[in-house]
Amino acid sequence: MTTNIIFLKLPKLGFYLKFLEKNNWMADVFYVLFGQETTFMFLITLLFSINRYIAVDYPTKYKHYFSKTNMIKILVIFLFLSASIGIGNFFFHPSYKINNSFGFFVPSFASTNITYYQVFYTICLFGIISITTCILNVKAILRLREQRQFSNNFKAQLFYIRYSIFIFITLACVEAFYICRVIVVQYEIHLLAPIPYFLHILAFDLTSIGDFYFLIYSR
Repeated sequence: MTTNIIFLKLPKLGFYLKFLEKNNWMADVFYVLFGQETTFMFLITLLFSINRYIAVDYPTKYKHYFSKTNMIKILVIFLFLSASIGIGNFFFHPSYKINNSFGFFVPSFASTNITYYQVFYTICLFGIISITTCILNVKAILRLREQRQFSNNFKAQLFYIRYSIFIFITLACVEAFYICRVIVVQYEIHLLAPIPYFLHILAFDLTSIGDFYFLIYSR
């Protein structure tokens, strides 16, 4: 959220444009952070879905799989993977300029090969994570329905399952944003430009608002 405000929303409003034009490293920082944060968000969503699935379907093994040591290892791996994805954007020479597809002063890539890299991690990698997350959510819900009459913490588990579904929906919007953006940029279909712009606002703002209310109601 903060990354979007500093590197996207404020420049769209006309703030520090000359500084950004003369300092391309700001575009590098944006795409490295944006790639890292988005990838980490998808991975955490996957982890959350796995967590709920094991908690519902294999409660006796939950503490073993999600021990403090294992969680630290998983988070370190996630940070490494997400950072690698983010750093990969650096090699396609981003810079700030007016984007012809969207009509905004935004960080854009000079190399056209970025499309292949974006297809790899935004559509293939994120797509696989999204499908896996969906399957785990469905299996957890079905299992939870079977245990409804026998589980003492049914309401608590249901709450977390609902949250898992919510973040899956928001990440589905993120995935749709990436797909639409690749289509608009690659094929220069300017009429469709408002769609990824809308999805970007919906996905990233919805995630922030949803997490805020989750923290409130989980207390």
